[in-house]
Formats: sequence, structure tokens, C-alpha cells
Amino acid sequence: MKADRKGTAAWVVAVLLALSSPALAQDAGQPATDSPSPAAPADQSGATPPADAASPAAPAPVAASPEAAAIANALPPSVHDIQVVGSWSADDQEGIWRTVLIQDSHNSSVYRFFVQQIAEKESALSLVSSTEVTEVAGIKGAILGYRADEPAEGEDENSLTLFFDVLPPDAEVAETYELHFFRDGPYVFGPASN
Repeated sequence: MKADRKGTAAWVVAVLLALSSPALAQDAGQPATDSPSPAAPADQSGATPPADAASPAAPAPVAASPEAAAIANALPPSVHDIQVVGSWSADDQEGIWRTVLIQDSHNSSVYRFFVQQIAEKESALSLVSSTEVTEVAGIKGAILGYRADEPAEGEDENSLTLFFDVLPPDAEVAETYELHFFRDGPYVFGPASN
């Protein structure tokens, strides 16, 4: 019985070695015939196309900016999100609305949310105002994200409407909160009215 097993094992090993011989191996990427594929006719010119001929032109590399890197590296780790969420204009000024979501330094489950008005004049940016939406710190649950919505018809075009998706503790479905922010007035924040 032992002799049969040894003989069978030796035979299996011999067959496997023979089948794995390079002479019998065939590249899976190459067809079994020597004829060219009809979908890819051979190049008759003899010229070799450049390696990137089929790909679109890549943009030219831009030198790294130490100034930009310094700004990005100066952001504290507690800053979780920064977004430009809209534009505004008034009198002779115009600019953007920017939001900043920061993790509270004393309680990692609390987030602070700021709406900032940034003015742009002659390519120079300046902070006009920064308002904390204090109610966000009182939200129980995880802020999954937020998004801006266009002002409703009849609403001030310089106002801002944001919707927050919040997952309460021990819940499976997110709740929506809304923020209505006005350039020259108080904001309104609370559960969405939809």
C-alpha cells in the first residue's frame, strides 16, 4: 500500500513538472496562433508610436509653492472641513461664503461650525465677518456632511441656506437640520422643515 502511494505521488509530481515546462507554457495574453489579430492590424510604417500617444496630454507640472504649503501646514488638526458654499455681493464689495467645521479641543464629540464672509478686492482676500453657529455644538450625533442650497425665490440672493445630515446616537437614519444665514441679520438653525 505504501509503495502504491509513493509511486502515485511520484507519477503526479512528474506529470505536474512536465505540464509546467516552459516549452508547453502559453502566455494567457497571446493568442494560440501566429496570425495577427484582425482588430489590431500590424503597423506598416515601421514607426513606433510614442508611449503616450493614446493618452491625453497631461498638464505641465507646476512648481510647488512654499507659501501655499505653509498655509496648509498651519491648519490645526482640529479643522475637519472647510468649504466655499456660495458667493455674495453688496455695494462695491463681493466675495464668497466659507464654512469651517472644527472639532472642539475639550470634547472630541463636539463640533464647532463657523460661517465666514470673505471679500475679494483686486485679487486680495480679507475676512469681513466670522459667525459661530453655536447650536451645532449642541447637536447629539455625528455630522455626516452638509450642503448648500440656492436661495429660494424671493429670498435675499446674498443669504445662505445649508442642510446638515446628522446621525443621532443609536439611530440608523440620518436627520436633517437647516441653517438660514443672512449677511446683515441673525441666522436661523433647527430641524429641517421638509
